[in-house]
Amino acid sequence: MDFLIGQDIESILELTGLSEEELANELGVSRITVSNWVNNRTNISERH
Repeated sequence: MDFLIGQDIESILELTGLSEEELANELGVSRITVSNWVNNRTNISERH
């Protein structure tokens, strides 16, 4: 299942004051990946 949650991530960034790079570091992904999620260029896939 894929989720389009770009607006939700953007809201979280605004509320927490985190940058895309800081969130990426916390999640163990690249800043480009977070940027792609925010801009709905790629989806977050559910992992098992």
